[in-house]
Amino acid sequence: MHRLHEDNCRSVCDQDPDGMEVETLNQEPFLAVNGLQAVSHRCASLVGDLPALREMGVASLRLSPQHCEMVAVAWVFRDVGDGRMEAAARREALAALYPFAPFSNGFLHGKAGVAPVEAA
Repeated sequence: MHRLHEDNCRSVCDQDPDGMEVETLNQEPFLAVNGLQAVSHRCASLVGDLPALREMGVASLRLSPQHCEMVAVAWVFRDVGDGRMEAAARREALAALYPFAPFSNGFLHGKAGVAPVEAA
């Protein structure tokens, strides 16, 4: 994109901290490219699924850094995991911390990965 070799990239990825958006032929956001890595345009969020994941035996999750206040995001996950925050409050808290992120969790529910599925 910037016509630079990966060994001499001059850290141009700083210009797009969450990656450069890649669109489908229908101009819908599809991927984000950051350096040599391509990831989903959507931000997978399993915060609403924490109680079910805990019942399945999941003891920890990895939070992938995004261009937002990640310490506050970690506290939202901790508060939900510890039962101090309800579903509606966590949606509002994450939306306030990362307002332009389209969240999804469909893959966990056997749906299309881009689909947001409300946890039971």
